[in-house]
Amino acid sequence: MFRCRHLVGAGGTACPVRRALFEEAQPRPRDLQTVTLEVEFPFDWRDPDCHLWFFEHGLPGYSWYVPKAAGWLNVGIGAMAARLKKRGEHIREHWRHLAAKMSRQFGIPLPDDPPGYSYYVRGPVESARIENAFLVGDAAGLATRDLCEGIGPAIRSGFKAADSILLGRPFDLGELASRSLGDGVVSRWMDWSFTRGAAPAT
Repeated sequence: MFRCRHLVGAGGTACPVRRALFEEAQPRPRDLQTVTLEVEFPFDWRDPDCHLWFFEHGLPGYSWYVPKAAGWLNVGIGAMAARLKKRGEHIREHWRHLAAKMSRQFGIPLPDDPPGYSYYVRGPVESARIENAFLVGDAAGLATRDLCEGIGPAIRSGFKAADSILLGRPFDLGELASRSLGDGVVSRWMDWSFTRGAAPAT
């Protein structure tokens, strides 16, 4: 048993703080769950540009090629889990398509069985604090609805929790942007293309 004055749940999608204290207060809309496969490895890449491929072969998501410093490469694919399941598809089928594309276009061999993870894009966040317990990042389901990007919202929500604990400021995750690209037409279209309007962000 442990005793503390404040508790911050920052353990990602399977955060034990969320499971223990927030499951009833903040249920997760299944339509906002993503599933992702990703590998990062040393590779002598020749193309220095980032590439994103949206909705290829009906994928309810996108895949990427991201060259990084010091000869590293990140390749992955992500999609909305409920929409894949409804169509009887699996993310690994789309991974095989991406692997063929990487081999053909860049001469990059990808593993047949890459590691994966799951997280939620932004839905309602009014219940991310219960007394002195807080949820931040993927534990609160803060990834943006247009690009499914979670690092920025995780960092900003962590700062908000720190400000609330240290300075007594309100912990209002509704102030965090729910889209990476703002509220323009492209951002709203991408949001709808992924989520089909499920559980609007608050």
